[in-house]
Amino acid sequence: MYADRMFHTLSGGEQQKARIATALAQQTSILLLDEPTTFLDIAHQFEVMDMLRRINHESGLTIVMVLHDLQQAAAYCHHMIALKRGRIAVAGDPRHILTSDFLRDIYGMNATIKFEDGYPVIIPTIPHHLGGI
Repeated sequence: MYADRMFHTLSGGEQQKARIATALAQQTSILLLDEPTTFLDIAHQFEVMDMLRRINHESGLTIVMVLHDLQQAAAYCHHMIALKRGRIAVAGDPRHILTSDFLRDIYGMNATIKFEDGYPVIIPTIPHHLGGI
């Protein structure tokens, strides 16, 4: 289906999958990814993250990735490390460390965090005097 297509003609999600496939073809024991869902629409983001989860579960491959999307990190990762000023500020199970205190300490923001069907929802506290945009 895609074998006859030039890389530049693929969608962003398809290109990302091709990049991951190229890395997997090297048969490495650890896959390192930097923001694998950046610039992808939401459907492709979930598709890529679900694919990575399947690869991890089916092959036992260790996947280490940088994610700035905390909701994705907490939903898909077994272990999360948060850095602050280049140092490890907190590490552990995302469902335990992703708290309102965490967001305040690391990002200086106030928010409520709820887990809906295992997926974290971060709801920022907006000062009433600011209202909407």
